[in-house]
Amino acid sequence: STVATGNRDAAADALEWLIATRAAAQAVRANAAVGRFGLFGSSIAATWIAQGVDCVMDFFVDEDVHRHGERFFDRPVLSPAEVPDGSSVFIGIGGGAAERVAARLSRNHPAVSWIAGPPLP
Repeated sequence: STVATGNRDAAADALEWLIATRAAAQAVRANAAVGRFGLFGSSIAATWIAQGVDCVMDFFVDEDVHRHGERFFDRPVLSPAEVPDGSSVFIGIGGGAAERVAARLSRNHPAVSWIAGPPLP
């Protein structure tokens, strides 16, 4: 049926995005060998991406003030202002939000590389 085909296409698109996001995060991590590497967020997406980069990150970044100072995967959760200069932060959120967040944070904190993950297909 058309609905079943549509669901399969949506699932295939989502899987493609997840694979591309993991690959992008791995590439950012590899290129951040000189500086520190962090992941944006401290919830479901960050958990999945952390596993995708073998938990080799220095910190998490979250804009939720209630998360600042906590630990997630035994790494500190920082505010954007606390991210060390020269760090690379991967933003792996979908729906076009990663690009908007990266642009905004780049304006406010230009000494950090805020790298958006791929857009949803």
